[in-house]
Amino acid sequence: MGNYICSQGQSQEHEQDVSLRVNSREAYAVSADRDPELWKKQMNADRDSQPRDVTGSRGTSVTTGTPKFVGSFGKLRGFVRKCLEDSVIDESYFQELKTALDDLGTHGGKGHERDRMRHITVMSSALFTDSSEQEVADGMGLMDMHIPKPPLRKKLSLNEGSFIIENEGVTEFSALLIDENFNCRTRGLMIQMDVQAVVYAFSTPYNLVGRYNIDTAILENWVTALSVRYKDNPYHNWMHAFDVFQFLHMALARGGAGEYFNFQDILAILCGAIGHDVGHAGTNNAFLVNTGHKLAVTYNDRSPLENMHAACCFETLKAEGNNFLEILTTKDFMNFRMKVIENILATDMYHHFELVDKFHERVSHSTDSPFVKDTKHCRDLQKETKEDRHFLMQAFTHMGDLCHCTRSWDIHAVLVTCLEEEFFSQGDREKAAGLTISPMMNRSKDSAAAGQTFFLDKLVTPMLDPFCTFLNEGLPELLTHNLTNNRDKWAELVKKHGKLPAKELVPLGLLDIE
Repeated sequence: MGNYICSQGQSQEHEQDVSLRVNSREAYAVSADRDPELWKKQMNADRDSQPRDVTGSRGTSVTTGTPKFVGSFGKLRGFVRKCLEDSVIDESYFQELKTALDDLGTHGGKGHERDRMRHITVMSSALFTDSSEQEVADGMGLMDMHIPKPPLRKKLSLNEGSFIIENEGVTEFSALLIDENFNCRTRGLMIQMDVQAVVYAFSTPYNLVGRYNIDTAILENWVTALSVRYKDNPYHNWMHAFDVFQFLHMALARGGAGEYFNFQDILAILCGAIGHDVGHAGTNNAFLVNTGHKLAVTYNDRSPLENMHAACCFETLKAEGNNFLEILTTKDFMNFRMKVIENILATDMYHHFELVDKFHERVSHSTDSPFVKDTKHCRDLQKETKEDRHFLMQAFTHMGDLCHCTRSWDIHAVLVTCLEEEFFSQGDREKAAGLTISPMMNRSKDSAAAGQTFFLDKLVTPMLDPFCTFLNEGLPELLTHNLTNNRDKWAELVKKHGKLPAKELVPLGLLDIE
């Protein structure tokens, strides 16, 4: 955890509001280096052009009255003034251009205002390190630009950056991320909104954005790049990735399971969740091995899909403009990387029973050897709990991958029909290649619905039961109820209508209700 791990009973975090800081000394640094005389001339000219009222009214500074033009606006303002000084334009035209620039600043429209707000609230900017919010407001006021009051502010520790999100979408994201009725099939239509929701999840309730000094624009780049690499499969697509991500965030935040992990663990869980199936081709590992696929050859027939997913995550992270964890030390990054890889590899169903047995065994001894909470600020406790925490991350990620089984019937049933279609598509390819069609994948005789009762009862329930012991009261009951109801619904439909494909049974079930 680097600087964020401290000795037992101690914390290096001191609450201090560090939002919206501006390093005014660097505002003209580039110009000063290139042409000192021009810099002095520009500074004097800008200073002389502004009123000197030191009351802090709009258009002046509460300290010296000196304008602090930064960014694109400052460059344009300086260029226009230089044109006036060099007699390229006259005073009248200068005033017209100045007014036009001011109008752009003040009336640039909602989209412009949102983009500018995002730009000025990223603490990692070299210009935003030394000044208070009031100084920012004053400095921006000198340019006759309206600076809106940040709608969402957090008091952050001394080492944490700022993360400001506008009102628009925040309430929606907050509710979305803890919604037990979340339906991933409603996502994917506007990928950018999904990406923003994912980025928001990194800010609350654990403030990973501030704790790791994450530039949210770069994080957004990475998540967007991942979303593009998800293929348009019936089931293993971006919507499934978002489903798993939301489920695990809900378990950590609303369910309270975050108490069992340190901050880097949570970061690894969330990153692994959103990337756990990236690049999935819509076939399983057995198909890759049996067809001698390049991935199977590359990874020696051992979890080729999961190894590929993990590799894609970090390939995408290393791409230019995507590395939101660049600030991490090599040691911290390697620890984080190891956790993400282990989490993703744990989603291979080949290891399901081994993982379930180990999970049950460990939880059964929790009375004598309880899982330790609240290790986030104690290095000693983190060392003592390393093995437990690493295993729990893998178990949580694996359970997250099966989360559709715990969604309400109307959501779960549709997802099973999507998974069934993906199975049948693989069966079609196996048939075309002259291979034996895999179980549950023969379009002419198989049914995913027929296997759901066994799957939910014998495979998922033994995983869900120990998982629920880490959640706050209320959520375990809901998840268990949904799974049990789904199991009973499938059994009832198959009993009444026979072994039909899920896509045929689900509509019949709706007719039964009517």
